[in-house]
Amino acid sequence: MMQAVVNGTIYTPREKIANGAVLVDGNKILAVGRADGVPIPAHAERLDARGGAIVPGLIDLHTYGCLGAQLSKPEQTAAELQSISKNVTRFGVTGFLISPPMGGVDEIAKALTAIAEAIPKLRGGARC
Repeated sequence: MMQAVVNGTIYTPREKIANGAVLVDGNKILAVGRADGVPIPAHAERLDARGGAIVPGLIDLHTYGCLGAQLSKPEQTAAELQSISKNVTRFGVTGFLISPPMGGVDEIAKALTAIAEAIPKLRGGARC
């Protein structure tokens, strides 16, 4: 589905674009620029940024959990990691590095094994 994020200030690594528009098709960015310079097809869904900032997705490099979801028990890791993956998107995060819980060598090994098995099964949300 094609979408256009409009009515916001775009912040790129190189510039700040007032009254910007970002045209997206699925997970591919098609165009970025001033709203008057980005052709938006009539069938595209318009998402109003309401004057706010439009920025690239954030990457959280140290995540223990989010909104109550945390990795405390290996047998719950898959469900908890899926929740974290979905929860962090509320804050603009599109990728995150999970920080496993502390413990003894055996506990850490179990936690890391559970995380490694859960990551390929994540659906939707931010990438781990």
